[in-house]
Amino acid sequence: MKSVLEKNEGWSSQDIDDHTAWSMIHYDKSLLQFLSTDDHIESIQAFFIERLKELYKLKQQTPELEWKSKGSGAAG
Repeated sequence: MKSVLEKNEGWSSQDIDDHTAWSMIHYDKSLLQFLSTDDHIESIQAFFIERLKELYKLKQQTPELEWKSKGSGAAG
């Protein structure tokens, strides 16, 4: 997973090598960066849509991880 994250700029991980802990990946961006744009609502929407597309690609690149989805019995 580390190699996948290294290829996808901006994504970070936590406890990715600790198989006894919950791991996570995340992408951080300051709200100030959105507020400085002409249309901050549009900027936030575009940011989330782009991150969701990237997350989908990450999921496709790492099928060995136990990705939970609505169809796999996860609550939702």
